[in-house]
Amino acid sequence: MPIMARAYLYRASALLQVGDIAQCMADCSNALRYDPGLGAAYTTRANARLQQNDLDGCIEDSSAALECGEEFTAYMLRADCLHRKGLHLECIDDCTAALSIEPTQSRPYALRGAAYRLLGQFEMCVRNCTEAILRDPGAAAAYANRANAQRELGQAKLALADAKAAVHLQPNQPLAQQELDKLSHRSSLAACFAFWRRYRAAQYNSVHSTPDEDTLA
Repeated sequence: MPIMARAYLYRASALLQVGDIAQCMADCSNALRYDPGLGAAYTTRANARLQQNDLDGCIEDSSAALECGEEFTAYMLRADCLHRKGLHLECIDDCTAALSIEPTQSRPYALRGAAYRLLGQFEMCVRNCTEAILRDPGAAAAYANRANAQRELGQAKLALADAKAAVHLQPNQPLAQQELDKLSHRSSLAACFAFWRRYRAAQYNSVHSTPDEDTLA
C-alpha cells in the first residue's frame, strides 16, 4: 500500500525536523513495511540514526537507500558516517560519487576537503575547500579546513584570513577557533622577534658606528 507508506514517510520527515527521533525511526520502519523499495524512508531513517550517532546503522540504511536509487543524499549520509569513523578514503569515494550526480553542490567538496586534510593531503584539501566556498560562501567548515591546510603549507597570511572568515560565519566553529588561536600566537611571536632583531641591530649600530668629522674635531 504505497499510500500508507508515503503517509508514514511524510510524518517521519516532520518528526525528524522537530527532533522526535524515536518516533521518526518507527514511522520509517512502518513505511518500509508497506513499501520495502521506498528509498526515501531509508535515507530519513539514516539521518535519524546519524543524529543519534548510530554510525553503523546510518551506513546500513544509506547503503539500502542506494540500492533503491536514492543516490545523492544516501552517498552524503554514508560519507559523513565514514568520515566520523575515520575511514577517509572511503568517505572521499562517496563524496566523489555524490559529485558525479550533483556537481554544483558545496557539501561534497567541503567534506572531501576535510577528509584530505586528515590524510595530510593539504593541497587537495585547499583545492576542494575552495570549490566548496565558490558554491557556498557561507561554508564555515570549508574555510576552517582550508585555514588548517594553508597553515601546514606555510601560507600563514591566507590561513589567518580563512580562520577569521570561518569564525565570523560560525563563532563556535572549533577548528576555526583553534586555527585562529595558533595563527594569532604565531603572529605575535613573529612581531616580538622582529622587534628584538630591530632593537639588537640598533644597539650594534650605535656601538660600531664610525664617528663623523664634527665629532672628531
